[in-house]
Amino acid sequence: GSDPVHRCFMAGQSDFHPQRRSGMAEVIATSAPDNNFKSLVRRFDQARREILVSIYHFTSGDIADALVRAAGRGLVVRVYAEGSPVGGLPSKSLRMFRRFIRAGISVKILRGDKKTKVLKRFRYDHSKYAIIDREWVVIGSENYGSTGHPSDNRYGNRGWEVQIKQPELVADLLAVWNWDTARTNPDVEVGD
Repeated sequence: GSDPVHRCFMAGQSDFHPQRRSGMAEVIATSAPDNNFKSLVRRFDQARREILVSIYHFTSGDIADALVRAAGRGLVVRVYAEGSPVGGLPSKSLRMFRRFIRAGISVKILRGDKKTKVLKRFRYDHSKYAIIDREWVVIGSENYGSTGHPSDNRYGNRGWEVQIKQPELVADLLAVWNWDTARTNPDVEVGD
């Protein structure tokens, strides 16, 4: 049900509890189509050690370029994506994921398989967030595509994104990332 206190969990689903954080945080708010793209790419370009991305739909070549540049600078870059979005996984996404793998970027996909009876823990992983250097989280409503993060801000979806620097929040989201991408989950497929 929708009651967080009495929610029933299916096998393999997480049991993260709502967290209330107080204290100082640095927050940068952006919106689409206005400035989501430039702010996200700037954050990726400023990364020094690691970028972790969890995304429902990834079709932006410009955002992919930023991740490939980061990998080229020696950063650890990992992408986790929904493997069965509504309408199927676009061929553009598959080409991008292959490009990531060639650039040394780890790609993991959430995918079930009826033949081997692998059930997905979630109907969809609809998340859209990044963890940068384990210092910043970038959480938003929009996919990494030409309408959610348009490089030309004269056209696109109305959406939002926040960049937050707050250690406890980063640790909480990192725990979600680690749970969702763990190789012990049979629905996590590693790209080759």
